[in-house]
Amino acid sequence: MEGAKVYTQGTDGSWCKATVLAALGGGKYRVQPEPWEGAKDGTDNVSNQSLDPVEVDASNMEGGTLPFQNSSMPENGFPDMTTLDHLHEAALLHNLRVRFF
Repeated sequence: MEGAKVYTQGTDGSWCKATVLAALGGGKYRVQPEPWEGAKDGTDNVSNQSLDPVEVDASNMEGGTLPFQNSSMPENGFPDMTTLDHLHEAALLHNLRVRFF
């Protein structure tokens, strides 16, 4: 799963984009958070969390794993969200963010 583009949930409950650096076993992963589109500072510009690598526990998430990002996200988002490769809360919210904000 190393290198996979995923979403993690921040401490405030918001979703953050990330890349998996390592699968640590037991549903735990080391991830590198990514900035949202248009972010210019050293945070993700949504939840103001650091972009330093972190360890996340996905064992109590649905499926016991991190939700994947959609690999073919158009620059202006998907007009028809039923065409998302990965259809889950984080992907829906990300698509809405790209399309309307």
